Amino acid sequence: MIRTGLAILSLIAIAGCAAPPPPREVLVPIGAKPKPPEELLAPLPPPPMFVAPAAPKAAACLTSPEGIATFKTYVRERNARLRGWEAWARQPAEETP
Repeated sequence: MIRTGLAILSLIAIAGCAAPPPPREVLVPIGAKPKPPEELLAPLPPPPMFVAPAAPKAAACLTSPEGIATFKTYVRERNARLRGWEAWARQPAEETP
């Protein structure tokens, strides 16, 4: 009889400990990245066309000084855009409660 009573009491104690605790609301600040500047979101112009030097529309052919200048400008614009995105990505996030 005592064993049965002890078994019942231990089962009740185990069942009481197995119940999950009631849920609690915990407020944690969440980092929010600011919106990127408009100049980073602007569409990029298409790359210059690379054609044969003798072609009639040889605007950005690397054999001409104008083509080399056009290509260098294109690369500089892309590098500037990349540096802008990298600088924006390094900004700390703003915490919102």
